[in-house]
Amino acid sequence: MPAICAWPWGRDFAYSVTYDEALEDLFRETIPIHQEFGVPGHLSVVVGQMGQVRNLPGSSFHGMRHMDAAQLREMMALGWTVGSHSWSHWVMAEDPEREVLHSREVLEQAIGAPVTAFIVPGDNNNHPAVRAVAARYGYLSVYTVTDGINTADCDLLALNRSFMNEEGFGPIWHQYDPYKWLHWARETNGWIVEYTHRATREFLSRQKEISVESLRRRFARVHEVGGEGVWLTPPEPAADYILCRRHTSLTKVESVPGRVTFTLTVRGLPERVQRRELSVSLDLPPGAEVVSAAAGAQPMPVAVRGATALLDLPVQDGLPVEVNYGAGERAPA
Repeated sequence: MPAICAWPWGRDFAYSVTYDEALEDLFRETIPIHQEFGVPGHLSVVVGQMGQVRNLPGSSFHGMRHMDAAQLREMMALGWTVGSHSWSHWVMAEDPEREVLHSREVLEQAIGAPVTAFIVPGDNNNHPAVRAVAARYGYLSVYTVTDGINTADCDLLALNRSFMNEEGFGPIWHQYDPYKWLHWARETNGWIVEYTHRATREFLSRQKEISVESLRRRFARVHEVGGEGVWLTPPEPAADYILCRRHTSLTKVESVPGRVTFTLTVRGLPERVQRRELSVSLDLPPGAEVVSAAAGAQPMPVAVRGATALLDLPVQDGLPVEVNYGAGERAPA
């Protein structure tokens, strides 16, 4: 029977990296490493200080410049995404409309694209106030600072986001593990979301930054463990995929020798989902080869891995899909 894949093209797990504050310093060391390893990232913007020198006394990065709108759009052109890290990076419960809604509206106007991710600033004490209004204010995903992976049944308004810093905070001080969560995510079809502030050779805070060498080592381990089975993605496409998967089912499935047909049924998919695609897998009989596939009247490419066919389909309610194959003796089970 056809089945919706956990991740696009049947990949085993997803991997995302976010950068709090969206500091201009990222252009110096961090972004070139992402380009070297083919890992698109995410910028978490303190919208009230966008393009300004950071004015947050007590912050490790006080006095450093935040990216401006043009720089954010430059990174989007490279495949990165942009989310809100609040308006002020202060207490969210004091004015959630400004921190959550107004920050989104101003940021969307600045970058010319929808903003659907909110990254909780500070610690998780700020999370309840954000969660209470996030969906109503146009967000599809909210990211905490809880150390763990996300699984198929994850709460998209309370996502885990693990630190990717040189050291962990006290009282247990420890060094970063370049293999952290990778094997467990692969085993469970999980989704790793990590955060730091920048890669550097000169630390301002080892609990908020990662060394240039450690970031390279981490990305090398992601490729080593994941291979072709890891989806390197900013967080928003992963959240979109999860929502498409949750709100789509395969119906009217018919299987006869040489042909499998089914229909996509979509119910309740949020309007602000930007990327509306799903991958579907189909186990073929021994020796069978796919001859053709179509979604509606549109021919569709098919990838075949061993005895499994994979199709990437637009998420449209009522979309009919047909897969034809040859040289098989029986219909797929």
